[in-house]
Amino acid sequence: GGYIDKLETMNRYPSVPVNTAPADGISEISLPVTLRWTASVDPDGDSVRYDVYLWKDGETQNMISTSQTMTFKTIYTLEEGLYHWFVIAKDGKGGTAASQVWSFTVGATGYLTITAQSSPAVGGDVRVNGGVWGDNQSAQVLINGYVNLEAQVAKGYYFEGWFDGMTLISPNISYSYGPVASSKTLKASFITEIPGEPEMYLEKVNDNTFRIMATKPFTVGASVYMSFNTGIAFDTNYFTPKGVINGSGSVPNPLLPDGTIGNGVSVVYSNVAEYLSGNKIELSPSNLVIATVTFPGTPQGVVTLLEFTHGGQTVQIGTQNSVNFGGGVTPGVYLEKLPGNNGFVIKSTEVFAIAGNIIIDFSTTLNPILSSAEFSPHGKIGGIADNPIILESGAQVVFANNAESLNGQTLAVGANGVIATVTFSGQKSGTIEMTKFDNGGGSERPLSSLNVPLVF
Repeated sequence: GGYIDKLETMNRYPSVPVNTAPADGISEISLPVTLRWTASVDPDGDSVRYDVYLWKDGETQNMISTSQTMTFKTIYTLEEGLYHWFVIAKDGKGGTAASQVWSFTVGATGYLTITAQSSPAVGGDVRVNGGVWGDNQSAQVLINGYVNLEAQVAKGYYFEGWFDGMTLISPNISYSYGPVASSKTLKASFITEIPGEPEMYLEKVNDNTFRIMATKPFTVGASVYMSFNTGIAFDTNYFTPKGVINGSGSVPNPLLPDGTIGNGVSVVYSNVAEYLSGNKIELSPSNLVIATVTFPGTPQGVVTLLEFTHGGQTVQIGTQNSVNFGGGVTPGVYLEKLPGNNGFVIKSTEVFAIAGNIIIDFSTTLNPILSSAEFSPHGKIGGIADNPIILESGAQVVFANNAESLNGQTLAVGANGVIATVTFSGQKSGTIEMTKFDNGGGSERPLSSLNVPLVF
């Protein structure tokens, strides 16, 4: 009788719980995480409860729940990383059964925040994913998803573009941003209208390329007519953008109906996207280029813009309407624009010794005016006065050319003829032309034929 009584009182263990979610080895899971498993069955009919263990890889096992009756456990807060987990079923009488150990990796949360801001706030409004207009708007976006950004411009301002920090990411007023990999703030940059009417000018890019530019944005008509005096032969293929009118290989766009070299060479654009390989000519504050012309080889000669009309409207030609390639350049000092239109360099075609004190005169309408800190090199005279000294509202610049006053540097004709560099601290508009370079004691350096007015 005693043996039978012992069998009747023997405790049998519950069945092994089976993990079901999240899948073993899954990566980039987002919070919250819910651990799930199948219910254990106790052959004796005992009530089964569960202990849940969860720990980060490399750390000690950690019981996060004890004696719970539910077959799931939700965790709302976890650091990113690899985690392991299992559950133990227990019947309260010493009988236990453990599940397998599974793993998962926590990535970033499933949603990220994209904030759109107006800069400055008075320049216009923004909205995200078709929401409410305002100067600071946000939306939750799925990781690797896309968000639609829109801006509308206040009177007296232009839309410059969407910026991520200091980087322009799109000049378009409506922009689909993505895939979204992190929460961030994107700014719609608005700038005040440049005063006055737009003007056209030419800008030399390098030894075989120039650009046809505008001083401020305007809506370019469906037809564009330009007239040049050119000593270098033009060809449709040298222009960007270019295309074919009506899909016909015999009608190039732009057309050159009046020859390719000489006085009065016409360049005619049909400004339709489909005729320009999708690249319709459009201007914005961050893109003032009508067209870029790249000659093959090493061109020799001068190109001058004489006339510009679009849609029957005439645009004034500015003072910087010529570019000179190769021969015919007279030696001397001159100004050259920096790439990106954010400053200029003072250069020389030949090497010479720069005096201890120099005076550079400009004819300038730049607004805001030049500041000493925008020059490189720059420093302090006697540790007090700015060097260079800016006089006459930016029309005269005086350098004390010694190492003590220029943070250990001195002015010299350096690589590529550069004497000094001027990098604007912010946007400027207007023109500047060097009119005199006094190399100490009234000894003037000649001005090169490359020294033309720069337009900003």
